[in-house]
Amino acid sequence: MSSDNVVSSIVEGAVKGALSWTKEEIIRLAAKFKSGKTVLARDLANIDVAREQKQTTEYQLFCDHVKDKQLQVLFHTGLSLQKISRTDPKWTHIRDVVFKTYGVEGLHIAQFAQNGLFSKYYGFLMGRGLTPKQCSEEILAFFNDIESTVCFVQNEAVVAQVARSILTKLDSHSPHVFVISGSASAMVKCR
Repeated sequence: MSSDNVVSSIVEGAVKGALSWTKEEIIRLAAKFKSGKTVLARDLANIDVAREQKQTTEYQLFCDHVKDKQLQVLFHTGLSLQKISRTDPKWTHIRDVVFKTYGVEGLHIAQFAQNGLFSKYYGFLMGRGLTPKQCSEEILAFFNDIESTVCFVQNEAVVAQVARSILTKLDSHSPHVFVISGSASAMVKCR
């Protein structure tokens, strides 16, 4: 296929796609851009990574249990960041946008997925012998209250403060499971 045909094909696809959008879809997309809830990916490789993550078993399993679209977006972003952070030195920009758009809680949901913790958490739930409905309820409750069930340790954290924070969360909420997550150097510091 010549380069003229490739360009022609791309333009034709873009025009067909744009023409199929309804007025409501365009207004919704414009509102997302204005509110900062949509980020234009500047790197085609990152777009491909994000597409691939939607096909993973982990993402599909999460979506089977969690129907909340915002949680799905944050989880998907975290899975994408897991791969992108290995190859793109500018990955922290995406994390910063998540923080700006969804706050600390949204960032923590994405980090949970980015750190590969969902499959471990899911394995824990499977070991409890829950019904599918109970499992979905537990997962949703966990992610809706992630600030009470997970402690994200930063590299520059002061061990005594982290320990106090963890004990406070455990005393206040008595969760079935509590996750401590951080970079390898931060975790060594807290041991």
